[in-house]
Amino acid sequence: MSVASVGTGVDEVFQMLPGSGFVIHQRLDDQATLTVRLSCSRAEQGWLGTYSGTRPHIGSVSSAALGSKFLVQVMGAGQWTLLYVDSARGL
Repeated sequence: MSVASVGTGVDEVFQMLPGSGFVIHQRLDDQATLTVRLSCSRAEQGWLGTYSGTRPHIGSVSSAALGSKFLVQVMGAGQWTLLYVDSARGL
């Protein structure tokens, strides 16, 4: 989760162009974790998504295929940091 120095979350927008292996973990209200795996097999395909800064989440490219292209933008506070809020659950 990306947070501002005052502790509030910041919103993020991501784009995934051709590639595979982008994994998103999103914490739900009941504390369960939703996991989404994204891939794009053709050059004319892609994904566009957003993360709300109000919910713990993490995106991982550790299993991304060679040549995959990702762009992630953070919107909100001018300064922010990446915070792992529950490393035992992967968030």
